[in-house]
Amino acid sequence: MMTIDTENELDALRQQVAQYQAWFRAIDENSHFDFWFKNAKSEYTYVNPHFAKNMGQDVCDLQNVDPEEIFEGDRLERVKTLDQQVMDDRYLKRVIPCNASGTLQMHEEHRFAVTDKEGQAIGLGCFAFEVTDKSLAEETLHQAEKIANLCSWRWSAETNLLISCSDQMADFLGVSITEAFQAFPKRAQTMVLEEDRDVFKAVEARMQGEAHDSYEIEYRLRRPDGRVLHVRETAEPFSTSENVVEYLGVMQDITRQKFIETALKKSNETLEMKVQERTAELLTAKDKAEAANVTKSQFLATMSHELRTPMNGVLGMAEVLQETNLDDNQRDILHIIHRSASALVTILNDILDFSKFEAGKLEICDEPFDLRLAAHEVVSLLTPTADKKNLDIKTNIHPNVPKTLIGDAGRLRQVILNLMGNAIKFTAKGEVAVDIDADVTTDSAKISITVRDTGIGIASDKFALIFEPFTQAEQSTTREYGGTGLGLSITRKIVEAMPDGKISVTSELGKGSTFIVDLTLGVAQKPNAVLFNDNQEVILVVTGDKMRAKYLKETLQSWNTRPIIFTQAKKAVQFLRQTKVKNMNIDAVITDHDLGQYTGAQLLEAIRMTDAFTGLKTILLSAKDNYENIETVDGESLKSVIFDSPNETNASNLKSQNMAA
Repeated sequence: MMTIDTENELDALRQQVAQYQAWFRAIDENSHFDFWFKNAKSEYTYVNPHFAKNMGQDVCDLQNVDPEEIFEGDRLERVKTLDQQVMDDRYLKRVIPCNASGTLQMHEEHRFAVTDKEGQAIGLGCFAFEVTDKSLAEETLHQAEKIANLCSWRWSAETNLLISCSDQMADFLGVSITEAFQAFPKRAQTMVLEEDRDVFKAVEARMQGEAHDSYEIEYRLRRPDGRVLHVRETAEPFSTSENVVEYLGVMQDITRQKFIETALKKSNETLEMKVQERTAELLTAKDKAEAANVTKSQFLATMSHELRTPMNGVLGMAEVLQETNLDDNQRDILHIIHRSASALVTILNDILDFSKFEAGKLEICDEPFDLRLAAHEVVSLLTPTADKKNLDIKTNIHPNVPKTLIGDAGRLRQVILNLMGNAIKFTAKGEVAVDIDADVTTDSAKISITVRDTGIGIASDKFALIFEPFTQAEQSTTREYGGTGLGLSITRKIVEAMPDGKISVTSELGKGSTFIVDLTLGVAQKPNAVLFNDNQEVILVVTGDKMRAKYLKETLQSWNTRPIIFTQAKKAVQFLRQTKVKNMNIDAVITDHDLGQYTGAQLLEAIRMTDAFTGLKTILLSAKDNYENIETVDGESLKSVIFDSPNETNASNLKSQNMAA
């Protein structure tokens, strides 16, 4: 017990108490935390205003009041039990929810025992403050760490001790939180698998040395329960305000990730092995298929050749037999034999060509040839077939096409023959025309060959299909028109084997089709023919076809003549009469055979019956190659006949005949 001997000591004590009262009052009035004391009976002996407000009471309603008036039922018992626990244990820290003024908050309480001088607990006190944001952040972090299978920690490089760690660390290492502080520093020696411990040597050297760097390592550790975890550990150094280096780090459980990676790796290895095996099988099958295809192609080529030889004999004998005396029935039978044999030879030729392509034996020759002559040979060959269907065949070879080109004449002839043969086959009425143009440079020419017809046409969705082997646009087409479906496939292969070769098609059902072949050929001789006199001769041209009129005009101009074009025979005759009145000279007349209301022969006859036109040179253009089918003028067969369109060859022949009238 304290003894006061003098009045001065009493005054000093009074001043000290007053100072304490002032301090306590300042805390009482300005504190923003709860503060209270209780006696051993759980009665509040002191509460600050902040606590009273949070309780929703006045200070006087709480101080020195029987707890039964404040707490009811089970809550009173819980309060007394907790108070006794604090007095027994001397201290308790906890975070609790608190409904302060209707708002739910988190409070961190620090409860402590109040003892007498003998150390016996005579009551308890508490101060508490709001930690809502902190608690939410910690809970969020805890949940995030739990979801991500990781824990965080803080390490002192100076003391080589763990300063703090998240609660997840205990679950991670399979120990209590207290044990975690002891286990973490020794994890490399006690928990990490021996074969993975080398990864820690460099890390420990950095953490304990002067060069502090961030790091990321992976290792395996065995927990006390025997479970092995795959761990990824990452840490970053930083300096505190006291220049002490510490590390902030995380440990993440990547066991499942490693399991998946291992499973995927094994699966990939298995899959890769199967792919290699399957690839080897496919390559073997491919080699066998290619060998079988070559064998098939060789067989087809051999059989086609062997069959074609006797078939040519059949055709030859049939032609010989046609020259003998046969009655009408025999001649009809012989005609069927000849037609069937010809069709079979065509099929055999297609199969032979296709077999060569399949076997990779297609060869393209480069030899000088005359494209005009090749085209006219094809037209002459197909004219009888077109005549039987009353189809007009028109050939327009532009004058800028070089006289002699370098390429494969036989294959180009085959291309034109296939395209025009198809055009005639699928055209019931109208015309089939071939147009050849060129864009000539110094030593090459871009050739464009266009074959146009007025036949049945092709649906746009079938354009790609028709170039496939053994395929026609419609199944009904095969039944009605026949054929193997190889012609366009062979044509495309030939064209694409030539320089810059490509083939395209445009068509409209019921209106006809147009096939265009583009390729580049070498030039041996450029067109420079002047077939008429040096002095320009005036040529009157009569044709009802605008395309032919354009072609004739270009051709005649290239021959150093002056063409005058008419599309009606009557107007052409009227013009001729006017020329005589005006003393104009017309050197020659070129007319189509078919002029609508007139024939070309009738026009020439009308001209010759006029005395004023005596001696006028006349030329009749005809797609027919038989003189017997050409009308006569004045009872004589026309000698000045050019079959189809004029070219250098037949024009030269006419010059030699002096363009006889």
